[in-house]
Amino acid sequence: MSDSRVLLNRISTFRRKLEQMPTLTENDLSREELTHLEEQAGPDAPLDEQVDLANRQQALLERSLRTLQSTSEAVAEAMPSALTARARRLMEEGRALIAELRPFADEPLLAGPPHASDDIDPLAAFYRELVSMAEVSLRMVVTFPESPSAQMRLSEGLESVIVAIRERLAGLRLAISDRRTDHQRIDTLCGLLLALDRGSKPMLADFARLAQAILDDAHAGKPMRFLHDAPAATQAFAGGVTFPAPLRFIACHALTTAQVMARLIGTSTEWGCTPVEAVMLCLVHDVGMARVPVELLAQPGPLSIEQKRQIEAHAHVSADLVATHLPELAGLADAIATHHERMDGTGYPQGHHGDQIAPLSRLLAVADEYAARVCSRAHRPAYDPRTALTDTLMEADHNKLDRAAAERLFLLAFYPVGTLVELNDGRIARVLANPHRPGEYPEPAQPVVAVVGNNRGEMLPSPQPLDLLAQEGPTILRSLTMEQRAGLIGRRYPEWI
Repeated sequence: MSDSRVLLNRISTFRRKLEQMPTLTENDLSREELTHLEEQAGPDAPLDEQVDLANRQQALLERSLRTLQSTSEAVAEAMPSALTARARRLMEEGRALIAELRPFADEPLLAGPPHASDDIDPLAAFYRELVSMAEVSLRMVVTFPESPSAQMRLSEGLESVIVAIRERLAGLRLAISDRRTDHQRIDTLCGLLLALDRGSKPMLADFARLAQAILDDAHAGKPMRFLHDAPAATQAFAGGVTFPAPLRFIACHALTTAQVMARLIGTSTEWGCTPVEAVMLCLVHDVGMARVPVELLAQPGPLSIEQKRQIEAHAHVSADLVATHLPELAGLADAIATHHERMDGTGYPQGHHGDQIAPLSRLLAVADEYAARVCSRAHRPAYDPRTALTDTLMEADHNKLDRAAAERLFLLAFYPVGTLVELNDGRIARVLANPHRPGEYPEPAQPVVAVVGNNRGEMLPSPQPLDLLAQEGPTILRSLTMEQRAGLIGRRYPEWI
């Protein structure tokens, strides 16, 4: 039973009284809709089949807004004649919650991308559940008896619901804030890459600011955010800034690669550049991909020889664009041109091998490979972090990638900070840290975690820290997929999905 279902069940006894009451206002929800309230706690509430798929999520948000409006009006007209101070305070808190929830119905980041073709966004479903809980909590006040002692007893259940809504509302705000930061960075980089592709010489300072922000996140120990958008995507959401495809696809991969590089580069001078320059290198290394036809990047099947040549040309095109229009980074052009070369000479475009490939290019190749694997592509789903790291290391074993550069991926660990995992005893946890001594790599599968769920899939009242290295027995069994994260913890911790 989900955490939210438990909360809703606490107040099910009040629902019988609510159903026996007359309609609160002329335009209030029907009893059929009241019956549907508990179903709304899940993400699969049915919609009118006539609603266009591209507008499903916005339709849901607008329906939630109407629900909040009708509930507020209904409660105002049907209040008990006398309320205790505690009950009245809870009523005011409920009204305040509805006022805080109402603006989210107009939040474009909850409406989802205009090209979406999959299920409803977990954050949108989470918001709908909050609306349902807020509505039921306010309607409970209407059912309160006149007896002060009875009101005091009933207030306890209502307080628990309001506390839960407050906690979840804070999580929703964090999740939207993170999503907004992602989209702002994607849009910023899209604009810079578009200018670079068109030869309008973007400002180096703009790239440097974005690179420094990514480095700051890495130094602060923040989780990496693996970004992806479809090759044909042009907007983050309906009404958002539009960029020609496949710029959003390119920018997402560049930002993911940059996040990896920010954690691999360290403070070493062996790469021949500063950390900021190394991260900027990742931001621009695939700009030439903007000239590759979108249909090639979206093709799920094998490519022809000519199609492969079209894609492989992006390495030289990217290097030429950077050298010509960002002369301050001209020294990095060689690393861009050779980041698809391989140690055994099987790479492209020149078939360079061994010492012909500079150290910085070797490190970029590793970051690029890992970043590509943790995000989905037209021909395959995303790999989990452990598989992505293992497969990239195997490329080094096969003399494709530089071994020393590939081994720096151990700094990320098999399970990077922020990864949701299942322990071998069935509990659900989130990776908090991968501690290690200077000059050493973290233990592969023994990070510090926060246990958030038991082995029955129930969320704990609060996260419980656990150092797997210091404990006998518990180990990580696997990481959770996006779908599993949404299903298991999405209703309690939407900011972690």
